[in-house]
This record gives sequence, structure tokens and C-alpha cells, in this order.
Amino acid sequence: MMRKLSNYFRLILQLVLTSTLIPVEVVSAQTTHQVQKNSLQLPMNTFELNFVWLGDSINKKWEPNAAMLIPVKFYKCPKTFYMQFDLGAANSMFYSFKMESIIQKYPKAAPLIDTSFYMYNFNFSLDQTKIDVSKMKVKKYGGKTVDWNNKGNFEIVGTIGMDFIEGKIISIDYPNKKIQIGNTIPKLINEKMFTTEFTLMKNSILFPVVIKGKKTMLYFDSGSSAYELLCSKETCVSLADNTIAPEVQTVNSWGKNLTATSYVTKDSVEIGNQKIAIGHATYIDGASDNQIQRMLKLGIGGMTGNKLFMHSTLVIDTKNRKFGIINGN
Repeated sequence: MMRKLSNYFRLILQLVLTSTLIPVEVVSAQTTHQVQKNSLQLPMNTFELNFVWLGDSINKKWEPNAAMLIPVKFYKCPKTFYMQFDLGAANSMFYSFKMESIIQKYPKAAPLIDTSFYMYNFNFSLDQTKIDVSKMKVKKYGGKTVDWNNKGNFEIVGTIGMDFIEGKIISIDYPNKKIQIGNTIPKLINEKMFTTEFTLMKNSILFPVVIKGKKTMLYFDSGSSAYELLCSKETCVSLADNTIAPEVQTVNSWGKNLTATSYVTKDSVEIGNQKIAIGHATYIDGASDNQIQRMLKLGIGGMTGNKLFMHSTLVIDTKNRKFGIINGN
């Protein structure tokens, strides 16, 4: 399965919505991502990747779109693997337990992992696109070894992170499950969208938004699909449809029980010159009022993931720090 710090757990950590797990000073310096530089060589021309959705049970509730997975193939290995497309991760990486299992069965598939947990000078296919690697980080993660006899499961061997799209223009077509990466904005998209500047802090994407008439920023993470909007209690209450009782769930993060309260809302968020319906707004109990206020003073009003854009195409220009949305609704 995917990393258990994905989805809302990791987002809570990064934006200090839990008081005991990460200090506010980390957020103020935006150092929650420790960048380990990889060396990935992508095609010069624009290329397209198809992705599939991985379903998962989140708080005993089935989420059909829990993670975006891109198929992966290795040299001389017939099995198809997957990597999670996760822009909440600063760096792309492979998972050691899975890779060791692959290398043991197919020695030519990839080089051995060195003592510093890197792999050097090899290539792999991401969907139908060849990716050359001079240096790739390997994380001691992945749980069990590859189940070679199970042909129906998703064997997730790594993460595609922000370094993969550095200096590139990426469009995520959620309805058609396609990701396009290149150096120019596709003509069709360029004609239909406006471009709005966003903030990039330590490989973290912060989108400027307007919620209830107030300007703020939302942290964006394609590794999260659990909630449309995670924000403060005050914002949640202001967005709530008071005719519908909120849904309260107990979640566990690093052994600490937290409470997630989600309100149905008929409101929307203004983002990228579009108005997008929110559906649900959620806050997490666990942070002190002082920490929440300090986070808000930084201009960070919350976080969002894939669910907000499920009917849209999201275009992100990481070189010029601009983005746009084609709303499919």
C-alpha cells in the first residue's frame, strides 16, 4: 500500500494542525521537506502519462480515489509496478523492500542499492515514457516484498515527487486520468484559462484562494484525496450548511488520536479565477488556538488535494510560478 503518512495525516503534520507532532517554527521556515537531490532526465518533448486510482479504506470509509498511481516497468522484468504521483513529497524515490525483491528476482532490472541508499545510472519506464536516472534516492520503506503470484494487486514501488516536475509545465486532467508534462502550455488549455501566480516554498505548492471573501493560501498535495478542504474550525463553521449535522471521525496519527469534523457546505472556493464547489470542509482537533493563529498569520488557511479538482484540469507552471484551472463542471 501507499505510504501511511499520505493523505490527511501528512498534511496535518505539515501545516501544524497537530500541536505535538511538528513545531510551528518548521512551518514558518517551510522546511518540512528535506530535499535529497535526485538526477532525473525527462524527455525534451511533451509527454503524457496515464494514471489509475487506488482505492483505500480511510477511517472505515471506502475512498475510491485515495491515490494516483502511474504504471512502472523495469528492464527485463515482465511485471507492471506502480509509483504514487505525490506532489506533497519533495523528492521522487523508490522503496527499498520492493526494489530489493525485484533486483533479487531480476538482477538486470535495476542496480543494487548502495550503503547510502541510492541507486545509480539506470532507467525505467513510467507508463510508456523512458526515464533516465543518474542518481535516485531509495527509502527504507515498502513493507513486504513483491507478491509475484498475485497479478491483481497494485505493487507500489515508489513515489513521484516535486523534483519530477521541476522547471516543467504539468497539466493534470482528472476526469480523463491523464498527466501531461512539458515546457509549454498546451494551446487548447492556454486559450481557455487564465494564469494566476502561486507560491513555491521548499518544493511546497501554495495556491492563493478566496474563501468567504477572505484571501488566503492553500497547500496543495496530489498525494491526498481524503478531504476537499482542511482548514480552521472557524472557517469550517462559517462554510457549514447548518441544516446537516457534521460527520465526526476519530483518526490516529503516530499513536495520537485526533478528531476530524467535516461539515457539508454549499459554498465554493475562488481559485485560479474559477469558483469550485467545496462539498465538505473539515477541521482537525489537536492544535492549540495559538498555533492555529500563527499558521493563519503566515497566510496559510489550510490545505487541499485531488478531491477539489476531480471534475477539472489543473495546470501548474513550476518555472514561472503560475497555474490555471479548466473547470469541468
